[in-house]
Amino acid sequence: MSTKQPTTPKFRLGKLIITEAVQDNIARNEYFAALERHIADSGHRSPQSQEEDLEAIANGNDIISLYGTHNRRFFIITNADRSRTTIRMYDDYLDSSLLLGETNTPELNVALGKIVISSEASKEFSIKELFDALQRHATCDWGTIHGQELDWNEFAAKWGGELLSRYGKFDRGLVVITDNNVTNVYTNNEY
Repeated sequence: MSTKQPTTPKFRLGKLIITEAVQDNIARNEYFAALERHIADSGHRSPQSQEEDLEAIANGNDIISLYGTHNRRFFIITNADRSRTTIRMYDDYLDSSLLLGETNTPELNVALGKIVISSEASKEFSIKELFDALQRHATCDWGTIHGQELDWNEFAAKWGGELLSRYGKFDRGLVVITDNNVTNVYTNNEY
């Protein structure tokens, strides 16, 4: 009989907050299993994703994971300063129509996977601004990109590859990049 080895956390969770919506809609064992995956690699992510997770941990960025399926998706968000981890339903931030695939081009919806927000982006932008950009990116609204970048995104959204979006103005904007099941969010100045 094999016994499960204890998980070695790669970062502190801080205060754990589980929203009422999560408690009402997600089985306790499901969100605690996801929390365990959030703090220690479970072997289900690619080596590149594992590297990016370690980079986010080392650089003090927010660590955001997305778990669940369909209308039962939920985020686990550990703040950059590691003082708090919140488990909340996906549609607490994002439009519920996105969950149901009710967009103009449902065949082009982007799976965000693991979300890593740079410390600069989390300092400069509110959580609402960050998640608005992520929602636009997930629904293939690429923001201010054009020309070949736009053509590439349309192709990559359908067939796979790096996706790039830009939102805001040059002096205060966000860059969102999704590749290999990881979405990174940077300020224009960082990218």
